[in-house]
Amino acid sequence: MRFFTPDKMTRGNFKGNAICHFEITKQETIEQDIDRLDDFMSELREITPLSRQKVLFPFAGYDTDERELIYIPEVIRYTKGFISRHPYFWYYAVTFNSEFFFLAILFDEKTV
Repeated sequence: MRFFTPDKMTRGNFKGNAICHFEITKQETIEQDIDRLDDFMSELREITPLSRQKVLFPFAGYDTDERELIYIPEVIRYTKGFISRHPYFWYYAVTFNSEFFFLAILFDEKTV
């Protein structure tokens, strides 16, 4: 499996077992800033169907936080906001990454 970053995103890079690695930063999560992700999702829509289940969406910057991401309120809020703006997200996300996002939309960030 080969990983590439969004700045290297081309139709050719999505061929084979290549995965685009789009990190959502802690700063973006805290500020609930979805602008960079909005731009990325627009670009992805132009590369359909090659990009189906070919994007990994990790949250970066939480390595020192002892909580699981699913218990961090700003991560839950960000996830819900992102998916409400881009409900077609599921088409692009790598399957094992989708599971986290599915659980996150079920959680209430006020009670975690």
